[in-house]
Amino acid sequence: MAATSKSKTKPGTAPAPAAAGGRGPAVGIDLGTTYSCVAVRRHNRSEVITNDQGNRLTPSCVAFTAVDRFVGDAAENQAALNPSNTVFEVKRLIGRRFSDESVQEDIKLWPFKVVAGRDDRPAIVVQHEGKVRQFVPEEISAMVLTKLREAAEAYLGEAVKDAVVTVPVYFSNAQRQATLDAGAIAGLNVMRIIHEPSAAAIAYGLDKMPKASGSNAAGGRMVLIFDLGGGTLDVSLLSVGPGVDTFEVKAAAGDTHLGGADFDNEMVKHFIKEFVRKHGVVEGEVMRNQKALRRLRTACERAKRMLSFMPQAGVEVDSLHDGIDLCTKISRSQFEELNKHLFVKCVDAVAKCLRDAGMDKDAVNDVLLVGGSSRIPRVQSMLHEFFQEKKLRQSVNPDEAVAYGAAIQAAALSGGGEADTKNVVLRDIKPLSLGIEVRDDFTMSVVIPRNTFIPTKNVQRYTTFHDNQTKVSIKVFEGEGASTMDNTLLGNFVLAGIPRAPRGVPRIDVTFDIDTNGVLNVYAEDIDTGEKNSITITNHSRDGLNKEEVERMSQEARSYNKRKRVRSLITSGNMASAWLLNSIDPVDGNNKKLDRMNKVYESGMSDDQITNNALELYASEHNDKAFVLHHVWNVLRHERKWSAYVKRLSKEEGKEKENSENPSSVLNIEHDSSQRPIGHKKAKDERNGKRKSSEGISTINEKLEKFIEARQMATIDREKMADLQESLANKKLETAKLAHKTAREKTKCKMLEMYKELLFASTSQLSEEALAEREKALESMRLSLFNKDD
Repeated sequence: MAATSKSKTKPGTAPAPAAAGGRGPAVGIDLGTTYSCVAVRRHNRSEVITNDQGNRLTPSCVAFTAVDRFVGDAAENQAALNPSNTVFEVKRLIGRRFSDESVQEDIKLWPFKVVAGRDDRPAIVVQHEGKVRQFVPEEISAMVLTKLREAAEAYLGEAVKDAVVTVPVYFSNAQRQATLDAGAIAGLNVMRIIHEPSAAAIAYGLDKMPKASGSNAAGGRMVLIFDLGGGTLDVSLLSVGPGVDTFEVKAAAGDTHLGGADFDNEMVKHFIKEFVRKHGVVEGEVMRNQKALRRLRTACERAKRMLSFMPQAGVEVDSLHDGIDLCTKISRSQFEELNKHLFVKCVDAVAKCLRDAGMDKDAVNDVLLVGGSSRIPRVQSMLHEFFQEKKLRQSVNPDEAVAYGAAIQAAALSGGGEADTKNVVLRDIKPLSLGIEVRDDFTMSVVIPRNTFIPTKNVQRYTTFHDNQTKVSIKVFEGEGASTMDNTLLGNFVLAGIPRAPRGVPRIDVTFDIDTNGVLNVYAEDIDTGEKNSITITNHSRDGLNKEEVERMSQEARSYNKRKRVRSLITSGNMASAWLLNSIDPVDGNNKKLDRMNKVYESGMSDDQITNNALELYASEHNDKAFVLHHVWNVLRHERKWSAYVKRLSKEEGKEKENSENPSSVLNIEHDSSQRPIGHKKAKDERNGKRKSSEGISTINEKLEKFIEARQMATIDREKMADLQESLANKKLETAKLAHKTAREKTKCKMLEMYKELLFASTSQLSEEALAEREKALESMRLSLFNKDD
């Protein structure tokens, strides 16, 4: 295939977002390598949403155990005890191939196992619920996104469906699509994917930037965003309009594999080498101890943070290898020397961004620091040296700036924002060139140059390279290499049905169309015959998940959440059953409590009124257990609904749930159609006269009998347990006596030796006073050694 002429690139316009009415507020999510954050825009300000632990940042970490799954802080807290099943830094895997050099380097320092899956995709292997399971990176990211969504729903008090998710500037097309897939698996409608530095610029421009200042106030300000996070570096230069509502990306640079985790890795490798050199152990053996390696990584990360405000930090790891502790120190200068090559890369990315924009550093008005790793003193000093007198700004929390901006963009897209967000316009760019392979020498023909504004659409005309050629293979590549061998193949398709003709005669138009998420659609058309073919270049197209896999994983995630909800209900039911059991008097079956309960149920009140009355009945007496009663009432009132729910869930999972998993059976409730829980009567039953009021009392008595019977059984079980405990206690006592006797015998042997030594020792040199003390000591020893009671 050969190139002919090409048309001018025409920026597209973003489609109007669908109204989010009835779907709850849209949120902004910063899905980070090490930590993630979720925010919402309300009342003209962005609010970071805390998680269930009260933290504003949630570790991007997922842990699997024999009985459960933990996400966030809970996963991170148990990582040292369960390193091989605790997954972190999955952002470095998403959308990549297992054979990628960066993936192979990361695997060496990760305690969890990563293997090659289908089509060279990485798969994470863990032990979960007694089975060996494999998860793709999209599933792990979806678990983190689900955690953030649940935190947002708990904070806002309503369902959250829509979100804007951020990605690094240099994320490939496959990585972007994989992020979209993760959102779909988590039950989110990802309205748009935006670049992390662009989101930070929006947060700074809308809330913190002076509205009209600087040398070019009339034309806005040039803001350089330096975003150094846990795993990626992004540098973007943006022009912020004078009205502070238009954000236009001029250029971008970065590295998808440079961040705080890399500084940690350098420290880990340094201390392992130091330990090997000092103690003469084998490096491979140290690396195989995953628990020790995890503790070392945690200690290095802690030391790195301390070095941001202290000249020296200690690194201590108990029993790093073979019972030998690591106890050492590292100075700030040592840390900077270890990571010198990484710091140089940071400044090089800034210089490249300015070169691509065709601007001098003096044209930059503000330098905004984003990301936790931007706090490192050496990073800031090098940026000071590069920009000289310019002030580095941290007016937006570096850890939260990206989520702030994503929340603003989410509010603007959903139509639910205030006046300050409705006019926000972000014109982002495609950071990598896109093109096709032409001729037989692997030449790259660029269709959309890098740093082109998106959305965009461009058409370029090509022809055949050989005589009588009836079809052409269109291979789509991404990258900056002149040869396609140096770039990334995104996908390919064939356009057939071309009439036989000399080379150069057929006219073939190839159209590249990129949407606001950076997802590419490629179309090819033979102008003479009208033959067409196309491909959507997504992660689905080549190395990633197909739509069926995404739907299956989404269904599995929903099923897991259902099981989790049922387990929570069962736990509440067990607590409620135990509490009710203890509150019923087995002697007086018609006590006042039950009588009042029955009157409440027969009053024809609504469910909410019943619950509120029930809480009032017992709140004064059992205030700390009121929440349990709330569960009791709901479970009893909806026993048939929950029974059907559990049965349906069992059918979906392909196995029947036993009584222990049925909330109704936990409470000993029979599913007899002639009964209602504790005398509850529907209003229509009362109107139709189908049920006598005495049936309510009868049902209560039946339930009471069951409770009494259960209580008696529990009493018998407690007696058996008491007997067993007494038996065990007696056995333990005998064992303790034997051990004590053995110890006494050993002590007596030692005392006997001392007695003999003192008895036969020479006394010629002793004074009268010393002789008297000797006699006292011998008498005391005789009493201890020859006591008949012993």
